[in-house]
Amino acid sequence: MRQSVTRQPAATIVALACFALLAACAGHPAPAAKEPQPLAGQARLDQGRNLFMSRCARCHGLPDPACCGKGVMDAMAPQAGLKPDERAAVEAYLKSALAKK
Repeated sequence: MRQSVTRQPAATIVALACFALLAACAGHPAPAAKEPQPLAGQARLDQGRNLFMSRCARCHGLPDPACCGKGVMDAMAPQAGLKPDERAAVEAYLKSALAKK
């Protein structure tokens, strides 16, 4: 009978510690998933070039600036399976590459 008396305070302390830990964690929401940040500068141009080479260049060379307007991208982006951020990267790459022509 003496053993149960000495175990009871230890069990109570463990139970209270577990309860305190759970109570402390319960008040904090799970961290929100971060949306991908758009790439900037050279990294964005590199991504645009890689996407253009893998999804566009097999049918199109570097387009003529006169025919590379919004309507062309509106028509071709879905066919190439480009997400909005990928489309923006391809547009940035094309703008940069065509400016060098």
